[in-house]
Amino acid sequence: MRSLRSPADHDDATTAGLTGDHQVMAGVMTVALENVALRHLDMRAP
Repeated sequence: MRSLRSPADHDDATTAGLTGDHQVMAGVMTVALENVALRHLDMRAP
């Protein structure tokens, strides 16, 4: 993960990089949550 510096250092490149990192993290979290939800539903199925 990229460390956050002072707000003055947030140029367009840094902002775009952080946005990209957040999109990747959001995708990973979404897949993980879907897997947990599917596993939970499978356990509850009769």
